[in-house]
Amino acid sequence: MSASPPWDTQRRRTAANDDSREKWLDLQKKTFTRWCNSYLAERGLSISDLYEDTSDGLLLLNLLEIIGKESVLSVCGRKYNKNPKMRIHRIENCNLIFEYVHARGLSTVNISSQDIVDANGKLILGLLFTIILRFAISEDGKQGLLLWCQKNTKGYAGVEVNNFHRSWADGKAFCALIHHFRPDLLDWNSVTDDASANLERAFAAAEQAGITRLLDVDDIAGSPKPDEKSLIAQLTLYWTAFASLAQKETLVDAIKKAVGIRRKHDEWISDFEDTAPKLKRWIEEKIALYSATPDAAKETAHIKDCLDALFTYRREEKPARKAELTRIEGLLTQIRTSESNHARAVYEPREEVDADHLSGAWQQLQATENAYETALLERYDALRTADFFVARFAGKADTITSFFKESIEVFSTDDVGDSLQKCQTLLDRFHSYEHQYGLYSGMLATCKELVRDISAMHVAQPECAARGAELERLDAECSATAATYKQKLDAQLEEERSLLQMVKEFNAEGAQIRFLIDELEEAVVEPYLSGSVQSVLDVTKKVREAKDRASAAEGQLKKLTDVGESLEAKGRDVPMNVNFHALNEDYHHMLEKIAAREQDLNRALVAERAKENAKQAFAKAAEELKEFMQATSSKTTAQDRLAKTKAAPQQIVQTLEGIKAEVDAKGKEMLAAAQEAADRQTSAGVFANTLTTETMPSLEAEFEELGRIIEQNLDVEKAAVAAAESDLQMNAEQAKEVRETFEFFDSNKSGALSMTEFIDGAQAIGLVVSQQDLESKYAQLTVNSPGALDFEGFASFMLEQLKHGSSKDDVVSAFKGLAGGSAAISEDTLKQNFAEDTLSWILERMPKNDQGLDYASFTEELFMR
Repeated sequence: MSASPPWDTQRRRTAANDDSREKWLDLQKKTFTRWCNSYLAERGLSISDLYEDTSDGLLLLNLLEIIGKESVLSVCGRKYNKNPKMRIHRIENCNLIFEYVHARGLSTVNISSQDIVDANGKLILGLLFTIILRFAISEDGKQGLLLWCQKNTKGYAGVEVNNFHRSWADGKAFCALIHHFRPDLLDWNSVTDDASANLERAFAAAEQAGITRLLDVDDIAGSPKPDEKSLIAQLTLYWTAFASLAQKETLVDAIKKAVGIRRKHDEWISDFEDTAPKLKRWIEEKIALYSATPDAAKETAHIKDCLDALFTYRREEKPARKAELTRIEGLLTQIRTSESNHARAVYEPREEVDADHLSGAWQQLQATENAYETALLERYDALRTADFFVARFAGKADTITSFFKESIEVFSTDDVGDSLQKCQTLLDRFHSYEHQYGLYSGMLATCKELVRDISAMHVAQPECAARGAELERLDAECSATAATYKQKLDAQLEEERSLLQMVKEFNAEGAQIRFLIDELEEAVVEPYLSGSVQSVLDVTKKVREAKDRASAAEGQLKKLTDVGESLEAKGRDVPMNVNFHALNEDYHHMLEKIAAREQDLNRALVAERAKENAKQAFAKAAEELKEFMQATSSKTTAQDRLAKTKAAPQQIVQTLEGIKAEVDAKGKEMLAAAQEAADRQTSAGVFANTLTTETMPSLEAEFEELGRIIEQNLDVEKAAVAAAESDLQMNAEQAKEVRETFEFFDSNKSGALSMTEFIDGAQAIGLVVSQQDLESKYAQLTVNSPGALDFEGFASFMLEQLKHGSSKDDVVSAFKGLAGGSAAISEDTLKQNFAEDTLSWILERMPKNDQGLDYASFTEELFMR
């Protein structure tokens, strides 16, 4: 079989291309016909044959009035012929078509009125495609429509929109676009690799959303490259429907945002008004509690219990209340800041619970606590001193009582001696008593002084006073008994003068040594004042003095012992009142007591000094940490004030991060030092540190609160840095989206947008704003640089749109949009657009008027908080 000639092959290719071109033209004709009818249905009109039915210009003029939203008369200045019977009438109508589109900024080439009248299909299709791009989207809006499709299908598996032909062939992009806006109409999990099934699923769902089906499944499925213009025509209807839906959602979101702000303010204010009075009452109760010092307390144990309770309260109960005060102050600041930021009336709490009054009450509580603690410590010190006096009195009183009773018993007898030796012995014993009496009288005088020094507040004072009176009675009785006995003895003494001098001296010397031993033993057991280094030193001095006196008496005792041993050696029956053997034994026993007492006092001195040093160390560490925290708090507050003056957020963040680093390093090191000092206090046995009112729990609570405030301020300032580059108050997500849109449409990277690029960018993020409004807005934004809109101008416009709902006027406009321009809105409209929770909240508060629900009055009250 011979090969076909080259010209035959070329002919077949040309025929194939012509056939393919005709199919595309037929598809476009069908698609554009349906597109036109989707709008003409508004006036009850329709097109059957696109070329023939549009040849008189009437249907195209009606279409332009519908999609252009202006009449031919208002744009062109004259009416069109509604009954064109002659060719000249048709041409005049078609001339108006070109006048209309030219007046709206649309350029046409290679087509005239005659082409429409003559039903030139190819040129008519070209004109309609130009109208679709210009009126449905914008001039040269193809790129804007593509970006809108890319943005709203991003993230869907198997979907990548790069064009208006092959990217849509498998139907997945259509499914993704519908699912993005109306997931209730299409289950994404049902999408498969079956292109026909996907397309039918998408077109059916779109029809449920009110979008006319311009294309059939066969027009796309199986086509190696679907017709671009037909797809664009179909997608303009998607854009119109879903962008309007997004705009409606924006209006609803604006109202929900304003309502949410009000409800949050109500919640915060309710929290404040519930918590602040309770805290105020708690502060007042504590002030009343600590205003009354327990004057009736007469025991150190009771005062110690009161101090324990105070310290426990400061450690366990008070820090939580301090944190609550800080939270309340922060909450009030948060309320006022939010109300100011959202143009709401500033909340003013009742005077008795405002921040200044609460802070003043807290300071008053602190002062009352300190005064209460000072009074307790003073009373504690006074009672401990009284304890010391009571102990001294008891020891001396026991010694004196024994002396007086023994003396009374001795001098109550009638035995005054029956020999010189015995008489002399009794006389010597009496002289010994007289000598001892003088010494014990001095001790009795000391007891009287101690009774006077014991505070009347001490529980033992009455008992000591009574015992003092008993000592005076015993003194009087002893003196009277001794005087009577002395009279008897004096009478007998004349007969007993020859008593041996040596025995007399022996007895006298022995009595002195006995008293010395008794006196020194008392000195050895004398107590010292706990918590006083000086008291330990004073008692140590007395013990050393007793030791010196004991050493000095050693020779005297030896002499007495020698005399006693001499008398015993002579075998004479002489009355010796002193047992020198017992004296020697008591003397050496006393020396052992002195040595033991010295060791005890040395240990006590070390312990008391350790306590003193530990208290000083903790007081110093606490004071240094307190000063550091106050200085750091002042610096943090200064940064907060600086932020309110609109200072650079980045600079404030850097400063706050520096403050935080200093707290984490130096602050924690100082806190650890304070903890170490506190541990040394505890180890040293310190019960109460009178050098400072601070405790570790109070320091730790304040340190933790300082860290929380720094973190909170740092978080706030970091959020502001995201918009610093454009100097606009937008969050990071908004700034990123606007920046990406600006750079995408700044095709020549000049740093400025033309009017067309500006309009395409606005529509790319789904804003539904009329062409006229966008052109007017562009002129305003570029008044100083016509034809070149920089990023800051573009971003300010976008932020205005994205922040819709932040002002009172925005919310009123949102309600008006939902109400279709009416001054009142119906309950049904609200039910269609709001969830039950928000709906019930709005209906409870929105008043009614003759036309329906008065949203203007509702919005006015809404912005009162």
